[in-house]
Amino acid sequence: MTSALQRTGIGAALVLMCAAEAQLAHAQEYGIKAKRPVIAGACKVCPWGALAEIVKAAMQPYGYDVQICYNCATSEGPREVAGALKPGDIQRAYQAFPFNARDQMPPPPNAPVDFGATSVQNLWFAYARLRP
Repeated sequence: MTSALQRTGIGAALVLMCAAEAQLAHAQEYGIKAKRPVIAGACKVCPWGALAEIVKAAMQPYGYDVQICYNCATSEGPREVAGALKPGDIQRAYQAFPFNARDQMPPPPNAPVDFGATSVQNLWFAYARLRP
């Protein structure tokens, strides 16, 4: 027979475990609704990467934790945004930009891209469905 104290202790532990699990699940949510949007940028020292860092800093006071895709600088970037796709494999970016240090392109978030920055040419190629 369990005492009321034991039942309360077990109940409290279950509540804490559920709260921790919910917090973890929330931390893994992405998107504008979760205030964790993903921006398609570029490497940390590239113009679109620097712009993504500025957007991240600018949105932070409004409660947003912008996640940056540092390997979305390819011509696929606009298509990833338009299709709400997950970023491509980081190995593809390493091959496309071998001159960039790998610490300048950390792996992307495992989430669809919400918005991004790109060049006029990449935007046109995406619109026209052409590849450069």
